[in-house]
Amino acid sequence: MVSLCLQKRLAASILKCGKGRVWIDPNEISEISMANSRDNVRSLIKNGFIIQDTVTVSVPVRLVCHPRFSGSAESESSEGCSRSTVRPRKIDRHAYRELYLKAKGNIFKNKRTLIEYIVRSKTEKLREKQINDQAQARRLKNRNLKERRTTKALAKHVY
Repeated sequence: MVSLCLQKRLAASILKCGKGRVWIDPNEISEISMANSRDNVRSLIKNGFIIQDTVTVSVPVRLVCHPRFSGSAESESSEGCSRSTVRPRKIDRHAYRELYLKAKGNIFKNKRTLIEYIVRSKTEKLREKQINDQAQARRLKNRNLKERRTTKALAKHVY
């Protein structure tokens, strides 16, 4: 068997991937072994004798064969929640960045205080949104009333 380490290394460099992702056609080994420069390897890639493999994604074993887990009922759950505590499911990226920096700065003593802070800030944002919506609805109502009054007044002055 001919060693194709040089060709594999050059192909990996040209394809900008690792050596493990380079596939060499076993039927064309004699022609590939003659290639000793980047230009020759480029022509082999162009001809399809050397190909870049796709990335293989590893799937966790529990998703493939559903094994039985040992441990308590709460140790493994489908939602990925280790305890029965209420967790806020979604935070936006701005909140995440803020919380990340606060956690890095040692603001939160433990996970529970972090979750309490998230719940508190989410309810506060929700309250602010409701207040803003109410204020906007009030402004719209007042604007409509004002327009109605002006049209009524104009209608009076026309006759």
